[in-house]
Amino acid sequence: MSQSTKALKIGKRGTFVIPIALRRRFGLMEGDHIILEDRAIGILIRPAKLVPRLTIGDATESDSDTRRKGASTIPHRRARSR
Repeated sequence: MSQSTKALKIGKRGTFVIPIALRRRFGLMEGDHIILEDRAIGILIRPAKLVPRLTIGDATESDSDTRRKGASTIPHRRARSR
């Protein structure tokens, strides 16, 4: 796995642009969610995988029924790759 360092400028509202090469590498698209983690050495930014949030009543429904009803989603942490 190759690693690279990019310097970014933070805008007025705290926004910055993730370079296209990194977005493509990690499959990030407009509207995707990311996770920011406070680490001792800085901020870790990583993609978030969203999974459907189910309630007890949803447990008996099929996955397609849940998606069709527009179930809310929550971030799910991806396993760390080494």
